[in-house]
Amino acid sequence: MKYCNNCQQNVEPKKGFSWVGFIFGLGFFYLLYYMMKSSRCPMCNSTNWGKEPKITPVKSGDARFCKFCGKQIKKEVEFCTFCGKAQR
Repeated sequence: MKYCNNCQQNVEPKKGFSWVGFIFGLGFFYLLYYMMKSSRCPMCNSTNWGKEPKITPVKSGDARFCKFCGKQIKKEVEFCTFCGKAQR
């Protein structure tokens, strides 16, 4: 028993746990976390973003196809401009 100065009585103290407050508090911190985290690629989980390579038409005699992704690339390149894998 403790004495309450507000109601001037001896009372049994209670600690009220509020699930609503708890869930709201967690939601608030999750929202902060979500806003601050960087976006990731769904395929490789990377944060390395860049511009998409520009596609330039290649003459049929000057072209070949990537062994890995199958896209058309120039004959003289060592790495595919789409997937980045070595061609030799």
